[in-house]
Amino acid sequence: MKRLFVLTISIFTLIHVSAQNGFDTVFTAADKIGEEVVIKGTLESTYYCPNVEGKPLFIHVDAPYKDNPLSIVIFKDHRMKFHVTEEWENKEVIIKGQVSRLGSGRPVIIIREVEQLTILGIDGVGY
Repeated sequence: MKRLFVLTISIFTLIHVSAQNGFDTVFTAADKIGEEVVIKGTLESTYYCPNVEGKPLFIHVDAPYKDNPLSIVIFKDHRMKFHVTEEWENKEVIIKGQVSRLGSGRPVIIIREVEQLTILGIDGVGY
């Protein structure tokens, strides 16, 4: 119960702070289906799925997958443009894109171009 309370307070704080600086969070952007958003947050982790159709790379911002309301995905056809490294984790990121839905109904932003992803403190995420 205490953990749930702390998580709820943390989410509220992220939403409030991001609203003040003009950026969305994954928590506010998840409800903006069909809209272009700019998310700013901390890259929690990445997860590559080589055995799934499209060989997606999932990027989790501000929360691990199970607590995250929004998936950020780079599919195989576009992943070659990016220089993905472990250096990305725990860095502040800015992600730009349209929120849509996966086949499962889960909100998603699909990253297709290097310009959609900025990792603060790292020079160049693309080739």
